[in-house]
Amino acid sequence: MQSLQSTILFLFWCTSIIRLDLWAQTPVFNYRNFSSADGLDTKTIYNFDQDKEGFVWLATDRGIYRFDGY
Repeated sequence: MQSLQSTILFLFWCTSIIRLDLWAQTPVFNYRNFSSADGLDTKTIYNFDQDKEGFVWLATDRGIYRFDGY
């Protein structure tokens, strides 16, 4: 029992002194912010989907928007 407690304590000590940096994924593509000048009246987007014709549909707090890529 003492050996198990010592092992757990040692593992806890090892993980506390080793600094683990966790980074989120960074996008590898260029992105663009859309504003009201582009026709998007809100910054709150709840959901989005792309249909088979290539249109992107955005569900916002002010309604549904269709984006054709231009």
